Amino acid sequence: MKIKLLFLLLMLCFLEQGFAQSPNSNNPYEMFGYEGETLKTPWERRQHMLLIPNQDTLSKVSTLGIAPDENKYYLFDEQGIVLQEDTLPKETVARFFAIDPLASKFPWNSTYAFSENRVIDGVELEGLEVYLLVWKSKDGETGHAGIAVTNYKYVEARDGRGYKPVPNGTVTYFDLWPEAQVRDTELQDNVIPNYNKRVLKVEDLTQIDVSVSGIPGYVSENGEGRPADQVIMLVSPKGKTHFETTQLTQKVKTVALQQIRQQEGYNACNNNCSSFSQKSLQAGFPNIDGTQEIDIKGPLSLMYDDAKTVTPNDLSNSAANQPGSTVLKGKKQIEAKPYLDYFGK
Repeated sequence: MKIKLLFLLLMLCFLEQGFAQSPNSNNPYEMFGYEGETLKTPWERRQHMLLIPNQDTLSKVSTLGIAPDENKYYLFDEQGIVLQEDTLPKETVARFFAIDPLASKFPWNSTYAFSENRVIDGVELEGLEVYLLVWKSKDGETGHAGIAVTNYKYVEARDGRGYKPVPNGTVTYFDLWPEAQVRDTELQDNVIPNYNKRVLKVEDLTQIDVSVSGIPGYVSENGEGRPADQVIMLVSPKGKTHFETTQLTQKVKTVALQQIRQQEGYNACNNNCSSFSQKSLQAGFPNIDGTQEIDIKGPLSLMYDDAKTVTPNDLSNSAANQPGSTVLKGKKQIEAKPYLDYFGK
């Protein structure tokens, strides 16, 4: 029971940190594009706590108390003394008193089961599908962008009829770099590309610099030198079935892999890290558009044509505005200066 209690607390912390919703929302499934049926009968939402006893007699914690009206949880000892308390968002608490809006699509599964009762090797289906990572542009640099796509494993359905895809806790990360540093005069020239693909844990996306390739002598060898500034989670559009969602995810991954196979030369204007990421994302989210017009003036206009490009900051802003998107790290909107300003033009 001690392990179960610890797991419940960890789940509370995960829900608090990992999911953001409208501050005035009473719908715990709003971020996924569904209407959640929150239970509000007097018994279910009574003022006193929902008490969950701990059957482990060796633990100092006797009871976990959840106070829905206070949006708090408490840990009590045997004498009823509070050992610890903390505040949770009301949406997090509400999910303990809500029916999963997708329950009807999975009749073999109990509405009370977490991760289909496979808490060791299973991952809860919460719409975590595709991620955009952005190292935002700063003075003297243009920034960087990459994407990550959920990986699935197939598990046997509870009714024994076939297998179904379930997230396995990892993602495949993709990005594009030039092999060598691009000089100002190479903006519209083909440069040897460095397409990368790595399998990572989901939590790596916000905690470490996943842009590191480790290839000696390449620009990407040491990556950006810091974790991504922005991490945006994109979920499948409202009304999509589980099968359609996994298909959408696969489309994004397929387009990324196609670009890697083609090995098109790096071009700071129309085949950079951001355009690579945008083209992949648009396979599942066609409304994403981080395109910026480049108006070339002065002597350089004799060498180069006006162009369009996708910038990391513009792409971040567009992705953050997609329906159902969640900014897991960073601000929702960031400054997107004219592209050539980063080159002192």
